[in-house]
Amino acid sequence: KPICLVENVNGWVKKQPKRKFYGELPYTYLKIADGCDHTCTFCDIPNIKGKHESRFPEDIINEAKELVDSNVKEIILISQDITQYGKDLKEKTNLIWLLNDLIKIDNLRRIRLMYLNPGSISDDLINLISKSKKICKYLDIPIQHIGKKILRRMGRKGSYNEFINLFSRIREKIPEIAFRSSIIIGFPGETENDYNLLCKFLEEVRLDWVGFFKFSPQEGTKAYHYNNKIDKKTVDRRYNDIVLLQNEISMELREELVGKTLEVLIEQSSIELNNYWEGR
Repeated sequence: KPICLVENVNGWVKKQPKRKFYGELPYTYLKIADGCDHTCTFCDIPNIKGKHESRFPEDIINEAKELVDSNVKEIILISQDITQYGKDLKEKTNLIWLLNDLIKIDNLRRIRLMYLNPGSISDDLINLISKSKKICKYLDIPIQHIGKKILRRMGRKGSYNEFINLFSRIREKIPEIAFRSSIIIGFPGETENDYNLLCKFLEEVRLDWVGFFKFSPQEGTKAYHYNNKIDKKTVDRRYNDIVLLQNEISMELREELVGKTLEVLIEQSSIELNNYWEGR
């Protein structure tokens, strides 16, 4: 049951049509920017959507207020990389300033952050998340891989140790934080050692959720022309094994919640079980 429908028009960031609401879900997504200035070799988004373009902060705030007036309790901020918000606007603003304005909205219970580039997460942002009662203690940080060689072939920064330090730094400030990430399996040139190091990373950092994706060459991207592609049988094996590994980690983390009392945002009555509710 989608809560809204936004028409796709050229230059929508500055000409966004009025939202049309459907359904009764208590949460919705709010896009704060579109496009991307990163140069990941596997991704065609910059060619499709163009450069990063932020929405004006007043438009975002006004839309958020309308959503809350429509009984939305949780707003999920999204863009290709929300840490880049505001860098292209003439007026001085950034994600932290936007969050501080959103926090002030009456009756808005939760703000969730999705898609943060791991190299752009500042201490100021971490401190704000740790102190705010409205910002969910949840971060979606797509790392894509941890092998330095693979990351450079992907056109990305970071390394095993840098990512370990990042997640440790956030957990030190926000012990109850939950993490989600995205990882590509079978990127051209990925060796068995690269894959084993990735498994070791997951066992050490213990992320709550991970979306795994088998590498799929996209025409128009640099990686489309890479040699050293991994055969399908190897990719399938690595994918299946790492999904099982992460499932075990996720289940162990869920079991640690047994016996605890948590605030839950009810979405709907359970589809599968009578007298149960589904929530987040």
